[in-house]
Amino acid sequence: MKILIVSYWTVPNSGGVSTYVLALKEGLEIHGHEVDVFAHDKNATHYYLMNSNRVVEKAAIYQMVKERSSLKKKVDAAVDPWISHMEEEIDCLQEALTYFGLDGYDLIHTQDIISTLAVFRSKPLNMPLITTIHGNLSYEWYIQGIIKPGTTAWHWAISLDNYGSRLSDVTIVPSHWLKSVYVNNFRVTSEQFRVIPYGIKHNPIERQVRSMDKTILLCPARFDPVKGHYILLQALSKLLLKRRDWMCWLAGEGALKDDLQRQIETLGLKNHVFFIGHRNDMPTIFGRSDIVVIPSLHDNLPYSIIEAQLAGKPVVASNAGGIPEMIEHGRTGLLFPVGQASEMCDQLDTLLSNVSSQLSIGHNAQHWGQTHWNLNRMIKHVIHEYNSVSSLKGAGGGK
Repeated sequence: MKILIVSYWTVPNSGGVSTYVLALKEGLEIHGHEVDVFAHDKNATHYYLMNSNRVVEKAAIYQMVKERSSLKKKVDAAVDPWISHMEEEIDCLQEALTYFGLDGYDLIHTQDIISTLAVFRSKPLNMPLITTIHGNLSYEWYIQGIIKPGTTAWHWAISLDNYGSRLSDVTIVPSHWLKSVYVNNFRVTSEQFRVIPYGIKHNPIERQVRSMDKTILLCPARFDPVKGHYILLQALSKLLLKRRDWMCWLAGEGALKDDLQRQIETLGLKNHVFFIGHRNDMPTIFGRSDIVVIPSLHDNLPYSIIEAQLAGKPVVASNAGGIPEMIEHGRTGLLFPVGQASEMCDQLDTLLSNVSSQLSIGHNAQHWGQTHWNLNRMIKHVIHEYNSVSSLKGAGGGK
């Protein structure tokens, strides 16, 4: 088949959606399919098609959309500015897809609610549409402080999640938790969903010999409110009162960096917590670390846990979202309640006090991860859904 993968988010980047898109593209191509990717470029200034290198400047499309939407704003002066902005983003994406053209594809696979809505409005009627939802978008906006309960923006975001999740022929989710969110909170039937866990290409990571006296904790996550760095730093300040035989690396970038730097100084952690930036050598960083910490306030199936497990590292993580589906507490990692710094501190202290436990949990996690996070298995399940939907819609329905 000729398949188009569409993402509203930038590709490539260091996030989980990008990791999934690139792994999906590679796996599908190995199985003989022709795959293209439509997304924002890394600077979010252009839309582009990956294979053909076709590019269109977003500003040109945005200006046209804004002129059109300004007429609507004059009719309804009470429209929330953020809602107006998001509707323009959807309209821009739709216009860009129309500009590039969708007629030549056999199937479209979107990666979020926003791109699903834009594709649904612009695709040929009988073209199969499959969506992978990687997280509960409206709740993530709430955690980030973008929307507040009861506001117009809140209701718009809920409606977007509700409507957008029902537009595709089949919706793939990586966790049973995320399926339950949409089935229980939105008007989506259970039959709409297929739970297909993530898979990645596993390259063995050579375990590094520790060159320091201190245990290295690693938190690999973008600096975003949903990732829970504030809670992590509170936990580390408590840990510092108990022991000093550790240091923590923060791998990533994001808008919260200055705030986190101030919190580090306020809590007296500047000699123990270090920013190591966005890394292109994460396998090496995982190899050099001893314990991986994931303090998420909201998450689905974070790739950072997958990568840590495949590297044979013990993970201390919150029980947010689908994370309990990834970790058997006490055997393949340690869990603590979301947002509870004291409990996180206790779990870290437990592991730091027992090196043999670190090694045992890391070994168990690696063995489990090598079986569960298999890329080929994920691709076979996705292709099965492609074939099922295509047969129902008629082969080559988009041509």
